[in-house]
Amino acid sequence: MNDDEIKCIIRNSYLKILKREADIDGLNYYSDLMKKGELDQEKLENIFINSDEFIGYKQKKNLPVKKLENKNLDELPKIIAIYRIRNEERWIKKSLESISEICQEIIILDDCSTDNTVEICKKFPNVVEIYERKDELPLDEVRDKKIIWEMAMKRNPDFILKLDGDEVFAPNSKDIIFNEIMNLYPNDLNFSLQLMYIYDKPNQWRTDAWFDDIYHIRLIRINEYTKNLEFEESGYPGNAHSLHLPPTKYVPVRSDVKILHYSLYDKKIRTRKFDYFHEVDPGGSDFNGYKDLISGDLDESILELKTLPEGEFLKDIK
Repeated sequence: MNDDEIKCIIRNSYLKILKREADIDGLNYYSDLMKKGELDQEKLENIFINSDEFIGYKQKKNLPVKKLENKNLDELPKIIAIYRIRNEERWIKKSLESISEICQEIIILDDCSTDNTVEICKKFPNVVEIYERKDELPLDEVRDKKIIWEMAMKRNPDFILKLDGDEVFAPNSKDIIFNEIMNLYPNDLNFSLQLMYIYDKPNQWRTDAWFDDIYHIRLIRINEYTKNLEFEESGYPGNAHSLHLPPTKYVPVRSDVKILHYSLYDKKIRTRKFDYFHEVDPGGSDFNGYKDLISGDLDESILELKTLPEGEFLKDIK
């Protein structure tokens, strides 16, 4: 195996067992062991299963959320949201609405949208800059993430938040996120947020296979260390599946903020997603051919679905 193949195995093991992206130190350490022949995927996953992190994540539970007492955004840490999007007119309005009370500024890279995505974005006062790509370029997620990261860094953020155009913060996230970054974890650098794959109904999310309890690092505190971080190549065609934010050497906090993710909301979207990944990454051997994206449509009996309580989902989804 070459270096990229080894790192793909390690990253996938982190996601499978620890439900998070690999940190730099862990990626390099286990990569060296695999190159020496002292470790394989089975042994690595056993290490993770028996780790302190797997048994108990770094997280403070059952603590009351402090209210912000109607503080204005300019009195709170400056969070800049960054998006890389294309043809997201169905979801982008709700996504931007959900974070406009949290993020003082929003930066967007639009990759040649042909619908009304850009026009919708321009209606939001918090959207301070849009990089509008007009000419088609080969897919390179890392290239595009570097662009919006650098755009955000020029605006002196305290935090950077990464979202996709089909993702919406769950209602009542404002108090939670500011309580975490200001009170509960004032010295921590990166925060992983739970992705809830909303499925067929506005209050229903999928929990079978890998869909249950999945977290991505989406929020990072900016300081002298993190502002110099760099994105890494993913090892997949077009740098697909690259990390949303540059990796750090620190274990992330598991935030209580939920992201409602609509990329699999209905059958039409699921089929389009399946076709897209097969076009970008033919075969998809590391992801079982991406069959999980459409598996529930092929066999409904495998589906495991949970219901979100009132007040924790968006009702007016079309």
